Amino acid sequence: MTRGRLPDFVIVGAPKAGTSALFTTLQEHPDLYIGTTGEKRGEPNYFCHVADGWPRWGISNEADYRALFEAAAAHQTLGEKSTWYLSSVKAPQYAFEQVPNLKAIACLRDPVTRAHSAYLFNKQMGWEDQPSFKAALALEEARIADGALRDLYYFNTGAYAAQIDRWKNTLKQGHFLTVLHDDFVADRTRFLASVTDFLGVADFADDVENIDKVNVTSGLKSYALKRALNRVRGTSITKLLPTRARYHIGKAIGRANKTEKPKLDPETAHDLAVRYLPDVERLSSTLDIDLKSLWLDKHLA
Repeated sequence: MTRGRLPDFVIVGAPKAGTSALFTTLQEHPDLYIGTTGEKRGEPNYFCHVADGWPRWGISNEADYRALFEAAAAHQTLGEKSTWYLSSVKAPQYAFEQVPNLKAIACLRDPVTRAHSAYLFNKQMGWEDQPSFKAALALEEARIADGALRDLYYFNTGAYAAQIDRWKNTLKQGHFLTVLHDDFVADRTRFLASVTDFLGVADFADDVENIDKVNVTSGLKSYALKRALNRVRGTSITKLLPTRARYHIGKAIGRANKTEKPKLDPETAHDLAVRYLPDVERLSSTLDIDLKSLWLDKHLA
């Protein structure tokens, strides 16, 4: 007998668009069970890893994937979050074949701001070596041709229109929901009511307006120091210290190394907004929302 159930819904992305906040909030709902790989916000990436072979750290075994949901109660609706599902070409069809009644939620954010946030996050993690966002954008097509880490595909990841069409046109009618990070910020209670209604569970009984922000990208005084900490984490050097000491030392260094998040250069933002304009207009038509006014006009002014 195959253990565990497959999920009823997935949060498919986009990266750096508020998905971690949505994920963390939904974990508080008693009728929902959110499966993770065991890390704080570990993403299984099962459907895109099996279908596309990426990200490399995805779960590739169905039994292991089902095991993520073993602890769920019989009455709970099961879900997970993997932000690379949205931009995967093959994941929608594979997911539909595995779970014909699957529902999916995409959380979208101004693509210009999202791309810049992704760049800063990659710098923070030590994955980005370019000194400026503009320089990183200029390298994107070469990186794609070379098969570089997909986290570095800043423009392409934010070209949502085709990604939304793939999922919406693959799943059953009414099984795909697009929500906006802007609405989460403006009225979290109303935003979450639309999500719980979509999932067929009761509204949140408790106040959800004051849940802390999660996965927020910050500025760093020294990216080299951050990269060095990433390299030594979990090595024999750090294991010489007690676990509690490692935790507190790492936290202290991290706090001391933080600074104000670098601002997005207006000229770079303008140029990127111009590039995104056709895609945003197409998405606006699909969703029947004026996303140009909401997202791009502030960069184009």
